[in-house]
Amino acid sequence: MAYYRLTVPVLLLYVFFRDFRPSEPFLTLYLNETKNFTKQEINNMIYPIWSYSQLPIFIFVLAFTDTVKFRPMIWFGALGYVATWVLLVFGKTVLEMQFMQVTYAVGTACEVAYKSYVFVAVPKSEYSKVSLYLSGATFVWSIDVFIFITVTIWICWNIFFRTNLYKSGFRDSSILFCRCSYSLPDI
Repeated sequence: MAYYRLTVPVLLLYVFFRDFRPSEPFLTLYLNETKNFTKQEINNMIYPIWSYSQLPIFIFVLAFTDTVKFRPMIWFGALGYVATWVLLVFGKTVLEMQFMQVTYAVGTACEVAYKSYVFVAVPKSEYSKVSLYLSGATFVWSIDVFIFITVTIWICWNIFFRTNLYKSGFRDSSILFCRCSYSLPDI
């Protein structure tokens, strides 16, 4: 179980790149102003899809995490996040935005596999320390992303489309850390 000292940093880097979402607080504004969807379409036809699609995907993830192990489900979630931002940046229709919400539901439902993997890879005596690292890192990264997006919008250096491209790049980088997890011992 000593390999968990390598597993935790790899997963921390994966979470950092996965959770880099500077434009998420401005998603409605982005869909309305940049993508030209009405607020009626956004609130009634696009956003509810995530809620309705997450439950069946979550049941699928829970059922298959035990049979195919954790890493394939982490990959599945990472690919769901990458597909989300590809569709967000390049999608133009309500149907594409609805599919974007389904791929986002895949990513969020697969977070259960990542969190389970952490606690299977770590000895029980280290649970509290590793949990503290993961929660603290997520909190610090959220603050860093908030400062990044606030400063870039404040100095008018950034626009929403460019912010989504940054986010897509970070999400694509999370795939590298999924690949690194395969060099770790299997659990």
